[in-house]
Amino acid sequence: MKKYFTYGIVFLLSAYCLSVFYRAFQARNAAFRGTITNVVSSSLGYQPVIVVNHQDRNLEYIRWSPENFKPEPGDSVVKLKGSVMMSVYRKRIARLAKLSN
Repeated sequence: MKKYFTYGIVFLLSAYCLSVFYRAFQARNAAFRGTITNVVSSSLGYQPVIVVNHQDRNLEYIRWSPENFKPEPGDSVVKLKGSVMMSVYRKRIARLAKLSN
């Protein structure tokens, strides 16, 4: 009975690790560009989930620049395929640039 319990624990840990690697792989190979329409806190509360082009994008495995950025609706984002970095263009900065010209 102990043997099956140990095998079960090893199987569950392996399945969890594979799912984490798969989600990271999917996030790395995703490419998107657009305006954030909605921001939702994730279930664990670590990283937010943004809605871009009517698709949810979990930011758990995506890094962004600037790092102290808190996403807001109306901000523009660009993420290229094969990269873990996402560029963020704040709506307020773009508005200030238009006013200064």
